[in-house]
Amino acid sequence: MQWYYSKNGTQLGPIGTEDIKAKLGSGEISATDLVWKEGMADWVPAGQVGELRTLIATPSAAPLGGAPVSTPVAPASPYAPPVAATAAPGAYPIGAGCPKASTAKTLGICGLVFALCCSIVGVVLGILAVVNGNQAQQQIAQNPAWAADLPKAKAGVTMGWIAIGLGVVSMIVSVVINVGRFAVQSNLQH
Repeated sequence: MQWYYSKNGTQLGPIGTEDIKAKLGSGEISATDLVWKEGMADWVPAGQVGELRTLIATPSAAPLGGAPVSTPVAPASPYAPPVAATAAPGAYPIGAGCPKASTAKTLGICGLVFALCCSIVGVVLGILAVVNGNQAQQQIAQNPAWAADLPKAKAGVTMGWIAIGLGVVSMIVSVVINVGRFAVQSNLQH
């Protein structure tokens, strides 16, 4: 289990369970220092965590008058729980960029090439480029760290639409040419 703790206004960690126990025993982490681990809703003082409470170093001298020592209540935490190093299921790592944006751009380029020579393949690739590009734009809107990939996504959508248009025009021209050839051949045979 990985623990995080706050000391002098600084968030520290992660450290293992044995390390936090040692720091609590030595007094390096006090009862009022805030701690957090995965599964906890918020940061709380170490003295309020059941599994840590007994490990906290006690002062060597008893207070005057023999009055019981109460654990001071720490102020509300200024920290958010640390973000896990691994991405949530289905998410991509932050530094990797938006993979659908690159895919859309590549499909758009291939769609343009194929639309000129093999129209149906160009249309299919163009459709895939548009779909991936639009999905990439939605992902980028949700993850601002990927903003640099927005031009790739837009380029993929644009090239995809052009590939679809060129592919359709190419198919129409091909049909017209073939119908014309068929008509000419039919007339020559009669």
